[in-house]
Amino acid sequence: MKLLIFIPARKGNKKSENKNLFKIKGISLLHRTLTFAKKFQKDGTVFISSNQNSIIKKFKKYTFGYIRPKKMTRTGTNVVESILNSVEWFEKRNQKFDTVLFLPPTSPIRKHSDIKKMITIFKRERDESIMSAVHMREHPKLCIKLKNKKKWDYLEKKNFQLDYDKLEKKYLYLDGNFSLASVKFLKKYKSFLIKNKTKFFIQERYVTIDVNEKNDLPIANLLLK
Repeated sequence: MKLLIFIPARKGNKKSENKNLFKIKGISLLHRTLTFAKKFQKDGTVFISSNQNSIIKKFKKYTFGYIRPKKMTRTGTNVVESILNSVEWFEKRNQKFDTVLFLPPTSPIRKHSDIKKMITIFKRERDESIMSAVHMREHPKLCIKLKNKKKWDYLEKKNFQLDYDKLEKKYLYLDGNFSLASVKFLKKYKSFLIKNKTKFFIQERYVTIDVNEKNDLPIANLLLK
């Protein structure tokens, strides 16, 4: 396996221009993810994809002089396009990758053992794509959908099972904590998530949080040791 460990760090998010540089306990989200990624340097190449000069210069050992194209920095841009652009950029410099591990800085709470297990499963079962997930806390059978101020409907079926322990555990939330896929798969589908093709690595519920706004930082502070 020729692994590219891809860390996205673009500037230009509408909600927060520099969310990758938000700090938790004095350490930025980007730096935390980089420190985590470096644990896998024996398995692959750690790479930061950014269009922000301060990041490119500060982490030049991991940006390799690459600057993410402007068209791939807009809000709503498919991150897989940026990944494939990076893979192509490396290929032009005689460095080829066949697999990508995606580690977004906004998910700062991960387990080294989870990633190792996922990579082992990926190799052993010859998978094409695996994404992290957690069992849903808010079970669909205990949720409703509001139609207007007076009317509502069940989100799924018309029977509540009030004993949560007896509810099915088949419902998963895709938390975006980490993803692993072959370059071939990404080139073909332009996504990590394809119905009945992508597999899921189920984590413990408490390890995951997505920091997209400053309001998320207090929670992350409590969860991080």
